[in-house]
Amino acid sequence: PQGVAVYPDIDGEDKLYVGTNEGLYIVDTSPSTWTYQLIMPMSNSPHNGRRMTIHEGSLWFAQGVDNDSPAPIYKLTVQGNSRVIESGFGLSYGDGVPDDMLGPIRWMVSSGDQLFISIGGQEGADDRYARILAWNGKGWHSMYKNPTENQAIDWIDIGSGDDGTPRLHYSMRTGTSTCDAEFLEQPLVNPRSGVSIKRA
Repeated sequence: PQGVAVYPDIDGEDKLYVGTNEGLYIVDTSPSTWTYQLIMPMSNSPHNGRRMTIHEGSLWFAQGVDNDSPAPIYKLTVQGNSRVIESGFGLSYGDGVPDDMLGPIRWMVSSGDQLFISIGGQEGADDRYARILAWNGKGWHSMYKNPTENQAIDWIDIGSGDDGTPRLHYSMRTGTSTCDAEFLEQPLVNPRSGVSIKRA
């Protein structure tokens, strides 16, 4: 599994949603022998559903891609007795993205009305710079770009210290077994609000 989330199904009961190489599965853990169903097949990829998350009442998950493709993102919402899967939220939608933003999505985290993702920067692909993007309901916005190519951002999370200041923490891979942890201060604030924002 590349991603696991707990979310209701059409019977109103919570189920496990699991992203695997084959696609998105739903697992019912209520019977003594668990049952499962593949509800969205995807092209085989080790990045399908990686670190999917619940955001604003829906399950958001990405389709895995190679180093030279933009990542599609889907939103699954249970409405009554149906599962509605919407497309058009990914970097593959619309006018596309610059070449250095191609590659798989590595992490997703939701906070308030924003969904954060880390993308790209994979080793072995020339001129790929890892980025953190935020979805605010109107589109994807760049939060941070790693200035060093081919260093993936493998982990992101929202937290705050004892001063109560929100921070978006992230970890960049600097070698096969080394990483560098940093944070962005006030990631939930509009840059035009006048609040001082530390971007690294």
